[in-house]
Amino acid sequence: MADCYDTLLARRTRKAMDGTPLSRTTVERLLQAGHRAPQHRMSHPWRFSPLDQAGITELGRWILASRQVVEWPDANKGPRKAAKLVDDYFPTLGAMIQVTQVIADDPEVDLEDHAATAAAAQNILLAAEAAGLASFWSSSAALRHPDTLARLGADPDRERFVASVWLGGRVDDPEPPTLWPLESCCRWQWTEDGR
Repeated sequence: MADCYDTLLARRTRKAMDGTPLSRTTVERLLQAGHRAPQHRMSHPWRFSPLDQAGITELGRWILASRQVVEWPDANKGPRKAAKLVDDYFPTLGAMIQVTQVIADDPEVDLEDHAATAAAAQNILLAAEAAGLASFWSSSAALRHPDTLARLGADPDRERFVASVWLGGRVDDPEPPTLWPLESCCRWQWTEDGR
């Protein structure tokens, strides 16, 4: 319990990465952690599209050449954000994992499946932390565009974007974020003083 708890408390968003490539074996180990997320009805609603550095470079070229992706959803800010994504962030990544969710017809099942897929992304982040890697959960517009999903093998009519997990070697160790006090987010329904 202590190791898992310590890993969870140590996890940070680390956007700064050193550009060291990650091996397929390392990424597969992280995907195995994602694949063990809690799920309803054993539906396995998550889909993973891992990219190595060559795949990330190719995706970056494709994004910048795709006007509909670059300008979505804001034609004014989109080109600047896409250029920063491709020129500043992509070269530093060791790997990337696009995480999508298979859309269920039943709204209740769909909500459960979305939660399970988000848990899979969190499992990947925790496994990356345990492995000493930097990781970042991105929701960049260019990466969640339907054409980008299709480019990475997803059917945008049947799958929705959940996360783009960026992975790489650590450059820094940021301070823990300032969180709201637990009391502001917790409604105790506890009848005993079990301290």
